[in-house]
Amino acid sequence: MNWVERNAARESNIVGRAPEIWQEVLTAIEDACNSFEGAHDEPTIQRSTENGHAMVVRATFPQLTPGIPRAHSVRIVFDERRCVIISTLDDKTPLKFHIDADETKCFLTYQDEKIDADRLSELVLSDVFLKEPTLTKPRTIAPRRRSWAKS
Repeated sequence: MNWVERNAARESNIVGRAPEIWQEVLTAIEDACNSFEGAHDEPTIQRSTENGHAMVVRATFPQLTPGIPRAHSVRIVFDERRCVIISTLDDKTPLKFHIDADETKCFLTYQDEKIDADRLSELVLSDVFLKEPTLTKPRTIAPRRRSWAKS
């Protein structure tokens, strides 16, 4: 097989298998959520899928102060056009997982290292499940003094 044939086989693998890889990721995330719920009482885990190309996992921790929720949310999105899975925890910097291939198989990569769907779920969910959110005081905004108002 020459380089043109290898490149064509690689592209065919990515196009054909990327949705299957995404389904493996969704299954790994669901399995991790189920296992966590079976082993731990807290936090409470909720998950939802959006249009087949996104999933949101939310971990709600017990409230320390009534009325102040403590939770983490992670949104995992599959960009089929670019063959990338993007995970964003709360307002942190997103993690990018690429779907790549060679002539024979399709696989996930993170920071140029091949990983499986279970490892992706660990990278995406470990902070959601195991790190309690920090409490931040609600911002209070003082009224502005208007310079044009009469004293």
